[in-house]
Amino acid sequence: MKPHLKRWLPVYFWLTIIFTLSSIPNFHPPFIGFRRMDKVLHFGEYLILGLLLKRGFSSRPTRIGLLAILTGLLVAFLDEIHQYFIPGRITEVGDFLMNAAGILIAQVSIRIVK
Repeated sequence: MKPHLKRWLPVYFWLTIIFTLSSIPNFHPPFIGFRRMDKVLHFGEYLILGLLLKRGFSSRPTRIGLLAILTGLLVAFLDEIHQYFIPGRITEVGDFLMNAAGILIAQVSIRIVK
């Protein structure tokens, strides 16, 4: 497999999962013991995206983290806009902020582990 595909195929796969879940009308995550479970799920799915984006951009010589953050924020913004057009779904600033937090924590975690 080509190196480009090895790095980016997981990103494309994860983006497909994100936008597929966002396209389900009237989707509500299961209740697992506390009220804001949806925020935890937003954080987790974008934490994973942040890690995958960092890997995808790893062939670039500089500013990998910045590219991963900006790309992740753009995806998070477009995802929230996309949900506006899905019946039973709403666009929430809180969801975007949790998405952004996941992206940022992924980049910080990678820096700490290095």
